Amino acid sequence: EDTALQSVTTKGEPLSDSAAASDSPAVAKGGVNSPWRDPWLILWACVYASYFAMLFKWSVDRCQVYNELERKPFFLSRGWIGGRRADFFDSQWRQLRGFAGLLVGGCVLHVTIVRQISSPIAKFVLHALAGLPFVFFLHGMYVWYPISALLVNFIFAQTLPGIKIGNVYALPVAAWFFNCSFMLAAGLTDAFIPHSFGIVGLGFLDGIIARGVYAWDVQFNLTLLRLISYCMDCHWCHVKRPVNARVASKSAYSSSVENHLARSDYQSLLFLFAYVFYIPLYIAGPIVPFNSFCTQIRMPQKSFSFGTCVKMMMRVAAYTFILELMIHYIYYWALNEFRDYKTYNMPPWEVAWAGFFTLNCMYLKFTIIWRFFRVWSIMCGVEAPENMCRCVNNNFSFAGFWRQWHASLNQWIVRYMYVPLGGSKSQAWSVWIIFTFIGLWHDLWWRWLAWAWIN
Repeated sequence: EDTALQSVTTKGEPLSDSAAASDSPAVAKGGVNSPWRDPWLILWACVYASYFAMLFKWSVDRCQVYNELERKPFFLSRGWIGGRRADFFDSQWRQLRGFAGLLVGGCVLHVTIVRQISSPIAKFVLHALAGLPFVFFLHGMYVWYPISALLVNFIFAQTLPGIKIGNVYALPVAAWFFNCSFMLAAGLTDAFIPHSFGIVGLGFLDGIIARGVYAWDVQFNLTLLRLISYCMDCHWCHVKRPVNARVASKSAYSSSVENHLARSDYQSLLFLFAYVFYIPLYIAGPIVPFNSFCTQIRMPQKSFSFGTCVKMMMRVAAYTFILELMIHYIYYWALNEFRDYKTYNMPPWEVAWAGFFTLNCMYLKFTIIWRFFRVWSIMCGVEAPENMCRCVNNNFSFAGFWRQWHASLNQWIVRYMYVPLGGSKSQAWSVWIIFTFIGLWHDLWWRWLAWAWIN
């Protein structure tokens, strides 16, 4: 992993790239303060490496049986490495591979155009105008649903700031109630597709041209986070919420998140369209608050040079090759999803190993996706938080895991839910509200709620 992403403070929070780069040479090169001078660490590292090398060899030998069957298992697809079949069972990875050429070409074209523009207003116009055809390609005619939600939130932000109902401000309540209800209703009605309401004669709306290549309700979970960010940042600006100087002083990015914009910025429909439909971060994130996005459009980030971004993209390419290599030789991803362990006579320990291997595949997959879009955004001048701040196998507590896995969602939760609900003073009850939201946000399945409550 990148040195900056492995470096953590004593509180378990990731350091910025610049902070990590300033570490002493003695530590970085295995000097007197290096933990690698501890013989016990070296011993356990050797044990760990030997154990996993044995498991991987056993798994490759085991999966070779499936690869050599005359009638290939249904979950294996034609691969491109060594004449082997490949496990493309995961739909997200399969779709990403299918559109890889378009994504890379679009990234190069988009970055080239954006870097030629210096005027902030021109950048806002570009991101808004380029975003509309992009989301139409993704969602087809159903793009009107996220656009409608955006317009409703914009109306809230123009009419409700400062208004109280009793002792409660109207804007936060309206934003949370509407967006969460909209998300739940879309999930319960099959994304508001006409046939889900029993409407006949509109079957043409179910075609690929009408629905696009990516279901709008699946993506709306991220749009919801952006819309609530916009409304809450607008609300805090109007009520003159004090800026947390300690947080704002951590980095230029933290400052852009904490400091309020001018009130006129929250009254711009152009800014909101550019923010919500910003191409690099629209599909998968990471999540950037409204305040930070608008600030960085005006003053592009300077933490990462273009050369650094190119190196980061090369790492993404390396991670991609590693994942492709893994799914060409080990097929536990599909076996774990299919859950047909008895058919293949898998002993309990192998089932456990399959689950662990699948978790590592998920980690690599999301690392590739999130870092690709993050670097794309950085190249356009908008820094986004790193979502995978630590290797999945290097977490030793639930709290640490949630700080490091999908970190931008964790930061969003802290800013827009945990702190407004009272922070540590109300943690005993607020954590149940927060994790219920997280479970429903992922999907409307009971197993997601159970997973959230267990956590």
